[in-house]
Amino acid sequence: MKYIKTFENYVNSKPNINSILNSYLNCALWTEEERIEEENDMYNDDMYGEDDDENNIKDYLPEIDFNIENIAPDAKIKAYEDIKKFLELAGNAIDGIIEDDLGYDIWLSRNNSGSGFIDRDYDDYIKNILESSAQKLGTCDLYLGEDGMFHFEQE
Repeated sequence: MKYIKTFENYVNSKPNINSILNSYLNCALWTEEERIEEENDMYNDDMYGEDDDENNIKDYLPEIDFNIENIAPDAKIKAYEDIKKFLELAGNAIDGIIEDDLGYDIWLSRNNSGSGFIDRDYDDYIKNILESSAQKLGTCDLYLGEDGMFHFEQE
């Protein structure tokens, strides 16, 4: 019963944390895709060799599927907790901001990407609150685990 109540609170909350979470996770996948693919290629080169042979085993390895469904449940819970913490820190500064924008900007700002809340056309006071709240979460990286799922590593 406890979990049903928690889920109802999660789905029916304002702002809609589900929308924020989805955009946050999509942004994490989008910004980390190139780095993860490069790391995976280097790992496969080390594991299977760099031969350009016609029958190279690397040609038969599955491609990485950058999809929210491939983010581990524990990583989604961690992302949810981080978003809740951000919302508490930011308070009323989020009023009127599109939820999808919040998700993307939380990820970008917390990781000092040079983009995020600072690029928005908000009042400087609001920008500072939002940027500071995101950075208090600390930086976070997405990585592909041995289980084939994506996980977060927080510094």
